[in-house]
Amino acid sequence: MSYLIKNIALFVLLLTVTACNESTPESVPDNVYYTCSMDPQVMEKRPGTCPICKMDLVRIEIDPNQKSGELRLSDPQVRLANIQTDTVRLQPLGEEITLSATLKANQNGINSVTSRGGWQD
Repeated sequence: MSYLIKNIALFVLLLTVTACNESTPESVPDNVYYTCSMDPQVMEKRPGTCPICKMDLVRIEIDPNQKSGELRLSDPQVRLANIQTDTVRLQPLGEEITLSATLKANQNGINSVTSRGGWQD
């Protein structure tokens, strides 16, 4: 009887040890991180869930050629956002078109003049 109890105890111990073994984490390149689409301040080095909202984290790959502050969208993201770009040019319009856009002024062509003095009584 004690032989059976020893074997059962050994089996339970072996089962516990193998169940507690964590698999080795996969190697993730330095230019890859995982973030939450609802909480972008969450940046993890491995996939998982967001600690704030519990959504799945999304894989982000940083392009080494990307400039600081530059936003680069994938082709599916551009299609989903319905983003279209065009060059500004003169052409006749056959109908009224309403566009929303952001114009970036050439900073080299802007001058400012300050006034001298203040209000005089």
